Amino acid sequence: MNRQIQSLLFLSILLLSFLSVLNLASAQNETNNSLTNNTSITRGVDLSSTIGKIDFNFDRSIQVPEKYQIPARILFGIQGEIPLQLLIIIIGVFICLAVLISEILKSMPFANEGLQRYAIAFIVTALVGVSGAILEVSTFFLNLANMFNILSKWPALAVVVALGIVALLAYGLSIIIRLIEHKTGLAEAEMKGRDVAQMNAEARIIKETRIP
Repeated sequence: MNRQIQSLLFLSILLLSFLSVLNLASAQNETNNSLTNNTSITRGVDLSSTIGKIDFNFDRSIQVPEKYQIPARILFGIQGEIPLQLLIIIIGVFICLAVLISEILKSMPFANEGLQRYAIAFIVTALVGVSGAILEVSTFFLNLANMFNILSKWPALAVVVALGIVALLAYGLSIIIRLIEHKTGLAEAEMKGRDVAQMNAEARIIKETRIP
């Protein structure tokens, strides 16, 4: 369980850092565009205008910079402009899916090592992201949170509700995965016990029927 929390925190920090970089780059692009259109540009640029634009207004859209479009497409299946609230949900879905895949890989002998399992889970999740499935699922959860336009006036609350739905679903799936693994382990242990009992019975029969 501690390893699960560590992996979840690591992926969260990694992907939230990527989100912050996108947000900063988008704000910087907006500042550069406004400075380019301004005919009275001075050599000393006030960075406070850029910092002021780095916010988490959930109604705004982020334009993925060109140099980040490849990792954004690989990780999340997105390119170009995307609403900030949808991007946050995509990150949440990505993290939950990676954790679930790492749970499934525990039962596979070729990928049950800690670092190796996390790396494979990350790669598999990225492949799912390339297909656009994570984007579609995230859009579905966002629409579900905005059902009947109840939360349309509170986009931040809609994001929280959508992430809550994703987290609850992931938690339920993780419980199911652990139950399946537990039952599979019991079945394997029972089968091994039967094999040992059969071998002991055969050995006893051979011993009893052996001619003195």
